[in-house]
Amino acid sequence: MVRTLATVALLSLVSGVASAAPCHHVVGTWQFQLACVSAYDSPPLFGTSTPTGTITHQDGCAFAGTVGPYKWVGVLHGDNNRLFDSDYGGAKLAGELTTRRAGEFTRMDVRYTYSTTPAIPGSPTACVGTATRD
Repeated sequence: MVRTLATVALLSLVSGVASAAPCHHVVGTWQFQLACVSAYDSPPLFGTSTPTGTITHQDGCAFAGTVGPYKWVGVLHGDNNRLFDSDYGGAKLAGELTTRRAGEFTRMDVRYTYSTTPAIPGSPTACVGTATRD
């Protein structure tokens, strides 16, 4: 009985690992085009933002780099590891890898939120848009 359970557990583990999707290569420079709103004043301030993000390191599904002057860390997950959640400078950036060229994703659809905290002054901000990589 113990041997049977051990065999079932091992086969489940192996089949789970074998069916896991590989993580996509996301290292490179990403140009963001964002439409944003900031609750800095009344009425809220609407505008655009075009920061540059650079992913310099990737280990499996985890990645790290910078967006502007801030450190950027994130992880790929979800169906076929196309979704991502990340953080830069206290801002939460999430989205999905959406367009592929020559076997690599070159576009991500993103949404960004930043909440004011005493440790990081500023105003609540939200953005939506895309980032592309050449």
